[in-house]
Amino acid sequence: MPEISVPLTGTTPGQGYGHTVKFQEDEEYGCFTIKPRYLQRFNTIRWHVFWQCVFNFFEGFVVNGIINVIIPALEKRYALSSSRSGLIASSNDFGAFLCYFFIGYFGEQRHKPRILASGIVLMSIGCLIFSLPQFIGGKYEYTVSAAVISNASENLCNKQMIHLNASKGESNGEAQNSNAAMYGLFVIGQILIGVGASPMFTLGLTYIDENCKPKLTSFYIRYQKLQQMRCSEVDTGTDNGVVAQASFGKSMKDFPIALLLLLRNLPFLLVSLACTAEALVIGGYATFGVKILHQRFNLDLPTAGSIFGIVTIIGSGGGMLLGGYLVKRFQLKCRGIMRLCSGFMLVSLLLSPAFLVHCPSSSIPGVSAFYPGQDSYDGLSSGCNEECGCTTAGFEPVCSGREQMMFFSPCFAGCSQMILVNGSKTFKDCACYNQMHINRTIPDLMSGTCTDTCDWMYVYCVLMFLIMIVTFATMSPATTATFRQAYIRAETLNE
Repeated sequence: MPEISVPLTGTTPGQGYGHTVKFQEDEEYGCFTIKPRYLQRFNTIRWHVFWQCVFNFFEGFVVNGIINVIIPALEKRYALSSSRSGLIASSNDFGAFLCYFFIGYFGEQRHKPRILASGIVLMSIGCLIFSLPQFIGGKYEYTVSAAVISNASENLCNKQMIHLNASKGESNGEAQNSNAAMYGLFVIGQILIGVGASPMFTLGLTYIDENCKPKLTSFYIRYQKLQQMRCSEVDTGTDNGVVAQASFGKSMKDFPIALLLLLRNLPFLLVSLACTAEALVIGGYATFGVKILHQRFNLDLPTAGSIFGIVTIIGSGGGMLLGGYLVKRFQLKCRGIMRLCSGFMLVSLLLSPAFLVHCPSSSIPGVSAFYPGQDSYDGLSSGCNEECGCTTAGFEPVCSGREQMMFFSPCFAGCSQMILVNGSKTFKDCACYNQMHINRTIPDLMSGTCTDTCDWMYVYCVLMFLIMIVTFATMSPATTATFRQAYIRAETLNE
């Protein structure tokens, strides 16, 4: 059987650029037996990186964009706790973890592009399942107060409706069962998305590393991770003479040996632990970053989502470009790459006090402020609202702009009237709030949380922008270092 150079498509083993192997393969570009001549112009690593960037753009748009940004909305819509919503976000990583090792190991000797395409199809199915609750679920009832029945769903205080609290129990139970089913669809959809995306982050990265020069690996990976659609020319003319053992990796009995070789590789383990610690922080922040801005800086959800997107996208994108550029510009080897990553992480550590920055929080009577006539925090109920039939099952805050005082709901504020002013809900005759303003002009309460921001928000955004840059600047260099340190035949297990 003749020796051929590693092709740009097919079952290229994990040998890296320039290795020579003995195997027979059809190098024509196409789908199964359909391989027209005009498609052969796309049979280059440049076009592979281009389409991989397209996939990563949409995968990142769904997982890191849409899903993470709508987490606070899902919590409110389906009555989810932070732990349950966090599990939804983590299900993606859990699904990927289930198959990372096996896809990386057995996929090394299989047709990589076909495995990547199968993963994209599976991820599409996961996206469809994740979106099903929006189409098959019932209409969102955004209030559950007993007073809703006679007050046009405005959750007002109605002292004649307190006896209806018991009748709401059955409907609340039905809603909880429906929410549990919807929650299951979210988790299943996220798991399938993670499983479908895992080939791109294991086989996809090693496939790039196998088909380009070592000094260009970090250059390509930075664009693949940045999800941009631009590539660079590849030179294919170097042969270092390494000959592959074609039988290794095709049997399950070789898997423990390959895994043991990785576990004995101390530099690889240290780089992996560093990446794990980094992913732990970044993953948590990506999931609850919008919620942090919403609660700690008194921003509404649309504004918080916009600010979070601007800071993270520009910061992380700029960081990945910077990291890949520095590796290519200074021709860094493994030792230099690790020193570069260590320096960036040190800067990130010095900027970490940014998470302590916040604006003063609004006072909530019964929680962080006293009701009139009380000298202790006795809960949300008080003499001014105890006969209103209020419930804590739904959080519908109202705010006084003057004192930045926020009530749990119009019912707990003792409000009995609601009017629309320029499309915004305004509540009047609020007994609990009125008692705080005896002999003074009583302002109205506005629907929603208090949104009075402070200058600390700008400090926080600047610091988080810098953290994003220095943190993501290590991503493509760390991936390159992983490939260089790992055992040559177990390369796809490293990502």
